[in-house]
Amino acid sequence: MTNEVTFFSSLTDKEPKLVSWEHVATMIRSTQLQKQCDDYRSLLSIYQQATDKGDKQQVRQLKSQLAHIKQQLPAFMPQAMAEGGKAAENITRLMPFMIVDLDHIPDDLMATTEKMVKNCEYARLAYRTVSGHGLHVIVKMDGEVTQDNFKDAWLTANEMIKKLTGVDYDNQCGNINRLSALACDPTAVYRPVSKAVKIKSHKRKAQKTGKRPACEKAGATARKLVDNEGIAYEEGGRNNYVSRVIYWMNRFGVNADKTLEWAEKEFEDYDIANGHPIAGIVKAVYDKYTDEHNTCRPAAFAADGNSRPRKSTIMEVEAYLTARYTFRRNILSQDVEQCHLMNQSQLSTFNIMTDAAENSLWIELQRAGLNTDMQTLHAYLTSNCIEQYHPVKSYLDSLPEWDGHDHIADLLGMVHCRDCTPEKFDFYVRRWLVAMVAATIDDEVVNHQIFVLLGPQGTYKTSFMNNLLPPELRRYFCVKTNSQRMTKDDAFALTENILIDMEEIDSMGRQEVNQLKAMASQPFVKDRPVYGRSKVRLPHRASFCATGNNLQFLTDDTGNRRWLVFEVDHIDNPWEANINYVGVYSQIRHLLDTGFRYWFDTGEV
Repeated sequence: MTNEVTFFSSLTDKEPKLVSWEHVATMIRSTQLQKQCDDYRSLLSIYQQATDKGDKQQVRQLKSQLAHIKQQLPAFMPQAMAEGGKAAENITRLMPFMIVDLDHIPDDLMATTEKMVKNCEYARLAYRTVSGHGLHVIVKMDGEVTQDNFKDAWLTANEMIKKLTGVDYDNQCGNINRLSALACDPTAVYRPVSKAVKIKSHKRKAQKTGKRPACEKAGATARKLVDNEGIAYEEGGRNNYVSRVIYWMNRFGVNADKTLEWAEKEFEDYDIANGHPIAGIVKAVYDKYTDEHNTCRPAAFAADGNSRPRKSTIMEVEAYLTARYTFRRNILSQDVEQCHLMNQSQLSTFNIMTDAAENSLWIELQRAGLNTDMQTLHAYLTSNCIEQYHPVKSYLDSLPEWDGHDHIADLLGMVHCRDCTPEKFDFYVRRWLVAMVAATIDDEVVNHQIFVLLGPQGTYKTSFMNNLLPPELRRYFCVKTNSQRMTKDDAFALTENILIDMEEIDSMGRQEVNQLKAMASQPFVKDRPVYGRSKVRLPHRASFCATGNNLQFLTDDTGNRRWLVFEVDHIDNPWEANINYVGVYSQIRHLLDTGFRYWFDTGEV
């Protein structure tokens, strides 16, 4: 029945059901999809701003977020009926309706174009798309639509709307199983009884003889590359083979329509025997790997003089990686961190690039047909091509404005000292706490003072120190115990951490205490990292704190100005305190921005 349409709960849904056209129209006109459309259009505005600024990393992230929202939208298949999926092989019959997709309509033409298509007597359904800058028009055709005349029917509908509006249509929507994503449009037009357009014949232009078309050259190269991958065009593996060839055609920049036309001829036996799946494969590949379109040239993949596969250039390797991953160098830990753009739902999820991850990345490159070595990959990942990331600055930038409440006082009020008033404890530790953050974000600042809590075991001294950092930054809290000597690792800990807790400080010998004092005021670290090839000069970022039991641990004859020592009576359990880290650190940021004096004069210490 022409009153039924194949419906999918989302663009990723593989189990369609039949619904009425009235059901689709009602969903579009209702507010059911309002939030998704508002979110999409808000992100799209930010995406356009990021594009104008040339912020490639943000553009990639926003593009992934936009795709995620769009994939959750319900959709229907106007041009065919399908069972058990949406691939070409799931089509049971063609329908007398064609999709016309008008996208990227200029703002000054949108109102006029929308009025034209919604008033068109041939439009069974017309509505704004999720972007707000496009229109979907479903046109009814006169007569039966078959595999033989489908392209003529589709061109008839699209050319008619183009002639009516003067706006060009998306020529990549010409596959039979094309889905139309729903969007919220209260003024959408639905005509249960619309006029039908007579199908016109559109003659194909004859292929000129002479120079071989560029798509054929690209296809020949693509087939060689897939052959070199060890994938054969044989029974049981043809789908994979064709998909890989089309993937390379996309990378070579061949238009989707031309790829489809070429592939249907090149793999005609496979296409006919399997219910014409190639159209669906082309659409799926071109939609999924949009960022890789036109990223390399067929000529670059010619074999060398010894018939060995040509080595991929660093530009090709970079193009492949940046289309799938975001990389950043953590300037505290010096680790390279990676985030997979295709699989993640939260763009803030980054993982450290371990040796295993780097090896897996190299294998992925080989499987994708990129002939490169581990040295080239490692050189790229450890180069200035990777953007730097400061976790503390990023955390502070993510916080709201300070709300005016003294959250630092609440935090420090958890510590109850002997022979020290709460006001005095707050005066000293507040400055030390702000200095801790300042030293982390400013390479010229070093926090010279060491914050010490002494008292009985089981009073949460180390736990309190650990809970000075928010959960997002707690990986930069480091605990050191007395080892009787300071090592190279201890030196590099100054650059890799925010806070270093020296446990059992009362068991340190004089030499070790003097080493600790020297490290506390050391402005930078200059040494060769483990496995490094040359010395590096890195700023001192970490602050020191310490815990112990013995009140008489200081044996420094030269003075105690480095130490802020407090005897603990008890500390409120920090694991149950529900510390407001957003409030504490937004207040610290406010103090730094307003010139708060976080250093001590000689008389104060």
